Amino acid sequence: MKKSSSKVIWIILAICFLVLIYPKQITVAPKVELTIFYENGEIGKNVEVRRNWNSYAVDSWQIDAANTEENGIVKFESVQKRIPII
Repeated sequence: MKKSSSKVIWIILAICFLVLIYPKQITVAPKVELTIFYENGEIGKNVEVRRNWNSYAVDSWQIDAANTEENGIVKFESVQKRIPII
């Protein structure tokens, strides 16, 4: 094997390694907007709503809590984490 071809192989391997350890952004929990109603059809005002998730990609169990607005709407923002591919 020539010296130049072995350099090319090492460069390609280094690039592949860097791609594998570069942190990739993943969405752990999506953005959610809900309207809360009681069984009788009344809007749920100032009600605490919780969402929880378990992500095996980042090894975490998380809980978000928020209160509904006067019109019964509760919003949760998306949660994103950066993790390496390998």
